[in-house]
Amino acid sequence: MSHNHQTAIVQHHLDVLKKHIHKVLKDTLPKICAGSADWWEIMVRGVRMKGSQTRDIQEGNVKTLGKLDMVSLCYVLKHQIRHVLEQLKSHDEQRNGFLTCDAIINLRNQISHQGIDDVMSPEDALHGLTNIKKLGILLLMPAKDLAAIDSDQQVIALQLAGILESPPVPSADSMKEEGDAQNPSPSPFPASVDERLPVQTDQGISLHLLTPDTEMGASLQKALSESTFIGIDFGTSTTVASRVHFDPKSQSLKTEPIPIRQKDATGRTIEGHLLPTCVAWHDGKLFVGEGAASMKAELTPGVDIWSSFKMELGIDLGPKYFRSKLDGSVGPVEIRKPQDVATCFFEYLREEIEAWVASQGLPSHIHYAVSVPASFEPNQRLDLCRVMEAAGIQVHNNSIIDEPNAAFISYLLDTLENGDGIVKAFGDRERKVMVFDFGAGTCDISVLDVSCADNRIISRNLAISQFRALGGDNIDRCIARNILWPAMQESVSTDVHIRSIELEQVILPRLLPAAEELKIQCCKRLTLQSQGGNVFAFENSEEVLTAGPVKPTIIRKNRLSLGKPSMTIAQFFKIMEPFLDPESNTTTQEDVISIFDPITNALKKAAISKDQLDMVLFIGGSAQNPLVQDAIARHVGRFVECVMGRDVRTPVSRGAALHSLAWNGLGMQFIKPIASESIYIVTRGGVLHPILAAGTPIPSPEVEFTDSLIVADDGQEKIELPICVSSETKILHVIELSANGGNGFQSGDRITVSCHLDENKLLHVVAKIGTVMARSTVTNPLANDSLTPEETRRLLARQRLNESIVKGGGKPEPSVLEDFARACADSDFHLEAAESFEALERISKRYETPDNATSICFHYGRAGKSNLSDEWAETAYRRRPTWVSAFNLAITMRNKGKSEKALGLLEEAKQLNPGNPIVLEAYGRECRTQGSEAEFESAYKEARTGFKQWLSAGNMDRHDIERAVRIAKHFDDKIFDRELDALRVQLSDSGRIFDENNLAASTNQSQRTN
Repeated sequence: MSHNHQTAIVQHHLDVLKKHIHKVLKDTLPKICAGSADWWEIMVRGVRMKGSQTRDIQEGNVKTLGKLDMVSLCYVLKHQIRHVLEQLKSHDEQRNGFLTCDAIINLRNQISHQGIDDVMSPEDALHGLTNIKKLGILLLMPAKDLAAIDSDQQVIALQLAGILESPPVPSADSMKEEGDAQNPSPSPFPASVDERLPVQTDQGISLHLLTPDTEMGASLQKALSESTFIGIDFGTSTTVASRVHFDPKSQSLKTEPIPIRQKDATGRTIEGHLLPTCVAWHDGKLFVGEGAASMKAELTPGVDIWSSFKMELGIDLGPKYFRSKLDGSVGPVEIRKPQDVATCFFEYLREEIEAWVASQGLPSHIHYAVSVPASFEPNQRLDLCRVMEAAGIQVHNNSIIDEPNAAFISYLLDTLENGDGIVKAFGDRERKVMVFDFGAGTCDISVLDVSCADNRIISRNLAISQFRALGGDNIDRCIARNILWPAMQESVSTDVHIRSIELEQVILPRLLPAAEELKIQCCKRLTLQSQGGNVFAFENSEEVLTAGPVKPTIIRKNRLSLGKPSMTIAQFFKIMEPFLDPESNTTTQEDVISIFDPITNALKKAAISKDQLDMVLFIGGSAQNPLVQDAIARHVGRFVECVMGRDVRTPVSRGAALHSLAWNGLGMQFIKPIASESIYIVTRGGVLHPILAAGTPIPSPEVEFTDSLIVADDGQEKIELPICVSSETKILHVIELSANGGNGFQSGDRITVSCHLDENKLLHVVAKIGTVMARSTVTNPLANDSLTPEETRRLLARQRLNESIVKGGGKPEPSVLEDFARACADSDFHLEAAESFEALERISKRYETPDNATSICFHYGRAGKSNLSDEWAETAYRRRPTWVSAFNLAITMRNKGKSEKALGLLEEAKQLNPGNPIVLEAYGRECRTQGSEAEFESAYKEARTGFKQWLSAGNMDRHDIERAVRIAKHFDDKIFDRELDALRVQLSDSGRIFDENNLAASTNQSQRTN
């Protein structure tokens, strides 16, 4: 068998590792089994393993470790890993050892299955060498062998980066036998790589894997006879599990969804492959799936029913469900966080899958793969892995597959079942395919480059859209908020104020099932009426569709009801309008993001236009919306084929099952994953220095930068390296390097940064200046979207508040609630701030102060709740007349048209705080309204003097700037206006979670991105 150079390098290091594993096992197994029976019987023969040597071992034909092949040695090591590592004093690394043994087995199988013409890609070689090194370190492999791996990794990385023009050839030193004492020769190439890693085209996957020939069919049947391969599509609203099997009649692979048993609301057992992603606690019973989903309208989210928790993975806001009925005191599980619900859900799913596998007489050893949105952040992927492992589902590295890729793999198999159409479609040239995956929680876009030659499908990711929480749930919320909620409001007095937390956490969730029902009815009606024609012909239809009644809700003794939820088709078009606007990628309307936002984002990153697409593949339940399909078809034009899969609900799980077989069974991948977003370090002047580009292969080789980042100033005691994704507003982590001694770093000192992305898209960064080093695994546990520093602090305060509520049995510590209120105020979440300050008064009489009332008044005003702002203005003034309370009440009177009263209160405020420019500015405007131009000019001149004094003394905040700007513009004072603008920038910078003065400087001008 002729292998390429990468394969030869990897094979050599596998051979060295094999000898070391043999030595370690030979030394440790007898010690582990000391005092017991024959160690071979217990430690080797008693191990369940696979492969050709199994029978010989069991029959006693092999009794020497040296005669075991690599796979068998790894199985023995894997099953005894805890004991072996304890002997080597590395027992804390048990889990890493277990997973790395699996990785080595998969690597060995991958090489064994390579054909004569197969080529191992540089990415695969680097990944393989990384795993060899991991296991070597755990097993205390000699330093010279580890150094040899490092040397070959470096050369392959340089080839991948384009510095080497030809594949690396194993050096004589690196290919020496283990006993040779010489060290490998140093690489003649530079160690620093400061350029984007190109996306590499591999040799693709043979069509014989999907429609097996005799040889491949035998390999597949063997793998399928030993294990069951399952794919899980973990959806926001619905989850599907599928399995892959070999059909001897057609001699081809088939996939099928697995029926899952579920209890409905009456306790009756039903079966279906669509499992609603929902958990409920009702009448002392736990419901998962259909029964839970059917109770959405009557149970309370976060209290006794939980759904859409997929989108909350990766976020740690503490015990978010602080009112949960499953608080650990009752029921079979404790649910306090989204992760708790997900674990409960996956435990149920695993048990049902295992029961079905047993009932079908399939192999009990199950390999899982799970799909995730391609744009899922590293923290979301890591959290999902943790949740599944906690539920007893082992998901190893590379067992995660991006949903659009899974859907496309399933599409390939479906088309191959109908002949060789796929070969003809992609055989003449490379085709650009956009997979549009629109589900309940995400709109996930993946752009693929696909071709077919020599019976091989070659597909690679060109781009992945940025993560956006956009899905059918957002449409449902818009219907609930804009159509159903106004109708429900008619059932209560107009004087009743519904707080935002009551609207968001109680009322809207109660309306969502009716909203979803109305949306589905409209989609079905339009599909039926248009019959593939112009769906927009019904844009003004006043046909009314109705849903089932909404169970009444009691809010502070007020009964809210909606007996007949309804919506016209014209209203549905209006709701969908901002979601389908191709000219506006974003919108300020709450809950609304245009579907063309992620589409444009993905095409831009792929560096192609919509006209260069050849196909759009629709996936996901929300992609069945005829308005969505029509809008995209119009956008891409009639020369782009728009394809709807045969079943938009199951292809992702079926593709994941195929991936499970290919990767877990054969060590192959259909489509190489890539990084969805570029990753930068923020440097001096707001310059974003790229360290890994969008499109970098996953896992990426470790790349080291030594020439492009330097210390900016002499004596800098600290260097901060803020790591961000896409833009400076999405800071993942700040790495800090502190100087040893009192002199600090010196200007021009080189900063070495090395980084790589692992299989789960986790970013690993090491930074070094001389002997000072810091390393970090970077995730963002607070949010899955961009955050300002103020928003970051608000979420941290939310964590502490949730923990305090649970600790206090539903009542938080007042000081913790106050911190959260102030964090909301600082981040301009004014409604949350006002309601939190108001809640302070309800839980502690100590906060019934004029100042607290003034804060509530101010933030309700900023939130646009004028009636509530007016009420609290009067309360604050009644509690104690101060210049602030008099000023706020004056604004209230002015808004009510009571100008004389407003002017009198402003005069009172002037007397209470003479010379205050805020009061003077408002007083001057009120004088002008009443026709007193001279008083207006006088007040404005005095106010300008006061604001300039505040500016000089550093006493102005961002709210003062708004008033001062009005005065500067009135007097056409350009110098004052520029000074105010500079202060606005300064105040914005002061909220950062890093100090501009501590940043590094970037020397590589060509790499700078603003």
